Amino acid sequence: MFRMLSLSIDLFAALAVLLPAVLLIQYGLFGQRGKKRLAFFTAFAVYLSLVFSVTGLPSAASPVFDPSFNWIPLLDIRNAPLSYLKNTVLNILLFMPLGFFLPAMEPACRSPRRILLAGLSLSLFIEVLQIFTYRLTDVDDLLTNALGAFLGYALTVRLSKKMGTGPGVPSGQSMTDASSDRPVTDASSARLLAAVLFAAVLLNSFFVQPALSGFLWELVLESPLWEAVR
Repeated sequence: MFRMLSLSIDLFAALAVLLPAVLLIQYGLFGQRGKKRLAFFTAFAVYLSLVFSVTGLPSAASPVFDPSFNWIPLLDIRNAPLSYLKNTVLNILLFMPLGFFLPAMEPACRSPRRILLAGLSLSLFIEVLQIFTYRLTDVDDLLTNALGAFLGYALTVRLSKKMGTGPGVPSGQSMTDASSDRPVTDASSARLLAAVLFAAVLLNSFFVQPALSGFLWELVLESPLWEAVR
């Protein structure tokens, strides 16, 4: 219950900032229209924000330098197999949506190799930043996160082949972007948009969301809701 409350507060804090940011990016910077695009880009931004929140990115207001590493794969499975299995499953599930979002936004990511590389790169980025938190930088997280992105992509391909759209469509056929009803025609624009959204989410996760989440926590702690979940 407490974990759900924490995620709900982070989600609300993310939406409060990211929805206006996505509107500005989509309509102001890129001049794109459409409710489907807005919903898709907002979902992608919120998903990234929740990934950063769950994995524990440092806050700009209170960074710490506390490096802790595990470079040996499967080391913890002997000491706590059930805990290790639970963490592995959660890591895989956390990155599975990445296997859907990236191919829909970036045509260059429509291959298993590039999805694996994207999942590994994002996970490595997070693990490096965790040096500035009290969390463990773990090689197992890199492997399971990359596997999650790959499985998400494989599931997306399987479903899209059945529907005749998306990254599962063979090269040369009409390929409809999941964020729009129009075929993908401008790969560089899609790549730039994905980069801008990533930067916006990252800046929000560093500077704004921690402060807003802290303010919301103060309200919750002073409300009757806290007595129900503590």
